[in-house]
Amino acid sequence: MTTKHLSIIFIVLGLSLFCSCSAIKEGVAILRAPRNFIDIGNRVHIESRNDEQFGQNLKDVLPFLVDSVEKKELHKFIDSPDIYVCNTNKSFCKYAGSKYPGPRAKVTLRGLFISPRLKEANDWYKIIYHELSHVILIQYLGIYHYIQLPIWFDEGLATYISNGGGSGNITDSAATSEILQGNHFHPVESENRLFPKSFSNDNIPPWMEYRQSMLFVKFLKEGREKEFEGFLDAVFNKESFSKTIEASYQMNVSELWNKFLEKSKTDKNHNSASEEKNAPSTGSQRPK
Repeated sequence: MTTKHLSIIFIVLGLSLFCSCSAIKEGVAILRAPRNFIDIGNRVHIESRNDEQFGQNLKDVLPFLVDSVEKKELHKFIDSPDIYVCNTNKSFCKYAGSKYPGPRAKVTLRGLFISPRLKEANDWYKIIYHELSHVILIQYLGIYHYIQLPIWFDEGLATYISNGGGSGNITDSAATSEILQGNHFHPVESENRLFPKSFSNDNIPPWMEYRQSMLFVKFLKEGREKEFEGFLDAVFNKESFSKTIEASYQMNVSELWNKFLEKSKTDKNHNSASEEKNAPSTGSQRPK
């Protein structure tokens, strides 16, 4: 038995001891090898010939998406990602370990599984783009280190990399407004997915949390490219998230979050002032 298998079994046991039934299903799914899928090339597998056109569309864009993720995350995929297009919701839930309806795509150690619900969606391209960010992180970190990466950073990075993939129709402005009202995700320094904390605010939907965390990741990167590159490289090298971010930015997550709030408030006030200045005349002057 390899070290990888032992690590997987350890995670499954941990899930079964401390988590809900859905978490146990995820652990079991990790061990389940996909069967009866047809390899159509470029590591894309379809479960039914009815999905050949979608599979071909995916196969055509996959090289670009892989190249883009590698350039933005400054690392090459260790192995070309396997993508499995499931023909039924039952099949998807079986391999992804999800309860219906669940997500429209899910990454496990076996690869990226696509739900039938994604195939007809207009944003399927962005969702797969988003999920590939998770794939490359799992390849470098392994499951043990990956589940200790703060969820807000993992999802924020994936949403940022994919130009908003996973955040639906939520705009930057709407996400910022919620943040400034105190209705946002929790920017924790450390986290374990067995006991999630980042996205535990029941008052906001996941896609809003994705957009908000994307804005925070954008703040960490834009204008601070050198710091971000060093920080991201350390994350890929399995170094402590909290220590790494403080070493890169000379501030801890809480301090960076406060700086982000200050900038968000300033930007919003500036935009409001500009809108007011450029607003058309209401014709309130007394006519001659």
